[in-house]
Amino acid sequence: MSKQTVFILGALKGRFIMNKKQNNIHPNIRDLFSYGNAKNFAFDNCMEFLMEKLGESKKLDYWVITGITGNGYTPVYNKSDSTTACDYCVSGYLAGSDYVNYIFDSIGYGHTYVTSEELNADKSRYIQKLKDYIDRGVPVIAISYSNASSSNIDALTHYLYVRQEDYKKTLLFSKKANDELYHKLSAMESISQDWIFAEEKIHDIALIDICRNVVMKLPYWLTFPERNGVFFGPSAYRAWADDIEVGRYKGEIDVFHNYGVYMCNLATIAWANNIKDAPYASIINRLAQMDSQYADMSIQIAEQYFILGEENGMHGVNSGIWKDLEDFGAGLNHYSRDAFLSKENCVKITGKFREAAHCMDNVVQILQKNLI
Repeated sequence: MSKQTVFILGALKGRFIMNKKQNNIHPNIRDLFSYGNAKNFAFDNCMEFLMEKLGESKKLDYWVITGITGNGYTPVYNKSDSTTACDYCVSGYLAGSDYVNYIFDSIGYGHTYVTSEELNADKSRYIQKLKDYIDRGVPVIAISYSNASSSNIDALTHYLYVRQEDYKKTLLFSKKANDELYHKLSAMESISQDWIFAEEKIHDIALIDICRNVVMKLPYWLTFPERNGVFFGPSAYRAWADDIEVGRYKGEIDVFHNYGVYMCNLATIAWANNIKDAPYASIINRLAQMDSQYADMSIQIAEQYFILGEENGMHGVNSGIWKDLEDFGAGLNHYSRDAFLSKENCVKITGKFREAAHCMDNVVQILQKNLI
């Protein structure tokens, strides 16, 4: 029986496992998903790693990419009673060809987006193309829809193929299920993934133009309309407050997926864009450093994210709305079902989420005023 190529999809949590039977592997494989440095958005991590392999890391690092995707600035909230188990951010909820087209256009690169239907209709050709990319040292992004409703994971959408192995019957890709770094899938079965192949650079776009275009796009993400029960920007915090008022969390079972992930989102965008940390992470601040006319705008916006919370990271946020919610028993590190049984306490909690929504309203207004 002839051997069949097996491809390894890189883990987004934990380190990549080296297998003695591997043939080809990208050099300098590292953790692609780490809470410790606030790089919490899977697609942005995948794009950063891809850009690094394409020689664009000096210009297109994680913090620039997280501005392009809208993830780094935009709160999200899903009103559905059942978790989608996808990435809890813009790129997770809007995953698909239209969204990916925008991302690659923004950085001047061509790409080929292969849907699951196209992949399974011409599997041998696309598997060969995947093998060729890995041989060239270029990772391939996968968007996974397999078992999205049942896997116990908060990030299930975007992954990277980074190496290949020879086996007889299986494809291997990462799902972080049951603490395993990868999951076996029969190559004879349907593959519930879309694949994204980066192609040649079409336009060489200067960093200042990329940053300016990204900042111009931020009001779009912050005012993005509700889609399939998912809310974005200020509307996310208001929808969250509304759900608390009607008692959604009094008997919530899946606290992490239906509450905690959105608190993590709040903390992540607060850390990346506030007064203290924005010089390192914020794409608005980077634009201001290259074009001084945006300096005041950068400070004003950072103040609004500072109100959400300061000094996020491994040790948590120490002030702002985040800290108040923690004190009320409605945070990520300190969550209590009892906190949602008291009407008086719920009023305090919902008040903080509506305060957060007001901060996001202010960000939109500041952007619109300064981007005329």
